[in-house]
Amino acid sequence: MKKNWRVVVCLFLLICMVGVGNVRAGIDDGLVASYTFSGNAVDSSGHNHNAIVHGAQLTADRFGSPDSAYIIGPSNYIEIPPAIELDLKEQMERSISIWVKPADTSGNDHGSCGPGMETIFASTNGEEGSCASSPMGGRTPADYATIGYWFGFRDGKLQFYLRNNEEKGTNFASVESIAAPAVGAWSHIVISISTVYDVSSHVAGENFGRVWVYINGVKQVLPGPDYDYSDVLGQPTAIIPFPADYTHDKSLYIGGRYYDRTPCYSPCVLDFSNLKKGVGEFFAGAVDDLRIYNRVLSGDEVKQLKNMGGSSSPSEPQADGPYNYYLPYFKSTGSYWSGVGISNSQSDKPANYSLFVYDQAGNLVKTVYPDPLPVNGQASMAVRTEHDTTGWIWINSQLPLTGLSFFAKNLMADVPFVSKLSRNLVIPHIAQDGYWDTSLMICNPSDAPADISLACYNRQGVQVAFTGFTLPARNSEVYPFTNFGKDEVVGSVKISVAGGAGVAAFALYTNEKIGGSYFAGIDAVTITPDTLKPPF
Repeated sequence: MKKNWRVVVCLFLLICMVGVGNVRAGIDDGLVASYTFSGNAVDSSGHNHNAIVHGAQLTADRFGSPDSAYIIGPSNYIEIPPAIELDLKEQMERSISIWVKPADTSGNDHGSCGPGMETIFASTNGEEGSCASSPMGGRTPADYATIGYWFGFRDGKLQFYLRNNEEKGTNFASVESIAAPAVGAWSHIVISISTVYDVSSHVAGENFGRVWVYINGVKQVLPGPDYDYSDVLGQPTAIIPFPADYTHDKSLYIGGRYYDRTPCYSPCVLDFSNLKKGVGEFFAGAVDDLRIYNRVLSGDEVKQLKNMGGSSSPSEPQADGPYNYYLPYFKSTGSYWSGVGISNSQSDKPANYSLFVYDQAGNLVKTVYPDPLPVNGQASMAVRTEHDTTGWIWINSQLPLTGLSFFAKNLMADVPFVSKLSRNLVIPHIAQDGYWDTSLMICNPSDAPADISLACYNRQGVQVAFTGFTLPARNSEVYPFTNFGKDEVVGSVKISVAGGAGVAAFALYTNEKIGGSYFAGIDAVTITPDTLKPPF
């Protein structure tokens, strides 16, 4: 009997081990190189693509563990030697996952040539005309200038480029307008690319030229007439093949890249000891946990990678907390500005939180990772976007928050934090006449469209106007009640929602039409079954 018990235990342990292995195999599927940087730059994927450290120094990782990440400085970088699995190919899928803690995102000062990129990762080194004595391995042949892909920070943006034949075209795919993550904090970045097409027919595949960018698990999107709003898309007008005799067979670079800036400096400057003067493009900050895949990662896999290794250090901003707050109106222009005031009322824990600003078309235009709120702490900040933006804000937090938003044009109005989306709301007072204007600000944070119905009642409870419209996923709308077509409406408006997960809304009440200065927000109050019950 005792012997049988041991057999059962062994079988149970074997089954558990197999199960764990299967789960792990999923995220490791297509993994061709992996670097935890725990004391060295050894490849832990089993493919033996061990890296060479050029001057970079070990530092603490995002969990605070010593000697478990690398800090990059001027002229310092990490090199991954050439390998078939890592070579740039004309048709390929590739994903790069890396943690970074930038000390700066403005770029390297290259004089009259403008700022150079702070390179996080590059599959290419050198450009036509580069100094032949480059300390990073020489120059690219003139006929094949800048074939490769690379990404990093410049002008406060995360930028990515993929080029495969600069003689016949410029950017095969490029991304230049995504806001860089916070300086001084660890952030997770994933970039996936696909260049697959049908060779015989020369027809682009479904994902040809696409670039997916994730920051801290959140997929980044860009507006534009030729963009798919679900992805960042770099679609060329025609397939541009590699030069017939081209072979990549080059090293990969982490934290630096050689770039020809000789037109800005004469003679060619090879002093890499100063980021403010030179021809290199080097990252300033720390890097950790680099993983290279030969496939495109899904959004769920990106989140899995972000959460890999356990909880992050308390100082790391999070974007996956259980508490969500919605601000249905945001405006940032030359004359308008918006801000938030937030309080952490917890008596024992600091609160990590993130702000995501969306425009009215549902595009993520700004991401803010503030410092954690200390116990009983408070923070206030103005939130501005690079271009004029009207839209809404989503705030995500690991702990409950108390707060409000405010926006101003000389005078200020406040907007409440909405912690729960609603399908039935009422604006208890509107005035629309020759003196007063009232406008509805409403956002749909869900991933499904919402059908909005607005019923306007006068003070006697008679419905005097009705309208409806569809609010697409993640979109917002500013609806002036002049659209009701009534010369005078005083009363209330009921908001009913079908589809989606509900909306957040409020109204703005002004007398600016007669030169007045009254400027106030009116909450849209949720109608619940309890609201309809008598108080007895």
